[in-house]
Amino acid sequence: MTNRPASHVAAVTIALLLCASSGWAQVPASSFEELRGLVDDGDEVIVVRADGLHMQGKLVTLTPSAVNLVVDERRFLVFSREVPQELSEAEVTTVTRIDSRSEGGYIGFAIGFGLAASGCLADDADAEPFSGTPTITCATQILLGGPIFGSLGALIGRFIDGTINAAVYQAETPRKPVSITPMVVPKGAGALVSVRF
Repeated sequence: MTNRPASHVAAVTIALLLCASSGWAQVPASSFEELRGLVDDGDEVIVVRADGLHMQGKLVTLTPSAVNLVVDERRFLVFSREVPQELSEAEVTTVTRIDSRSEGGYIGFAIGFGLAASGCLADDADAEPFSGTPTITCATQILLGGPIFGSLGALIGRFIDGTINAAVYQAETPRKPVSITPMVVPKGAGALVSVRF
């Protein structure tokens, strides 16, 4: 016998998780002055330089003209050292803030634990609450199944939250203007197309 209320709760929860991330979308800043309101000192960021090099590090300071990072430089196997980096606004094309995975873990644990509890409570709607099955009581299901499903939810939540990284800065790229000028002469007509790179 399938547990319809629990499956409905699971379907609604998954739909809300998938749809909720689109509400957090924002337009990236186009200057370091605008970026100052979107990141804090200590945030983990990925900076893409104009030459295409990706640098992942911790934001130290952000001024209207430069960003200062501390980047881990791998030395040998697990040994690394922190190297300060300062990049001007002209050197940076994109800044992406790395989202903390802990929030997703907490939310996933709560959802998993809640699904285990709701499945137990909705198992038999006519029976008294916490009656459960003859061999395993509902309280036992919550005490054992809650942490198991909660841990599974935490793993899924950490994975989903780790994949949601928001681009908070995108340098303005100069547009390649194209101009078309009509040319009319007594014996014909045409157009002059000018493309600047």
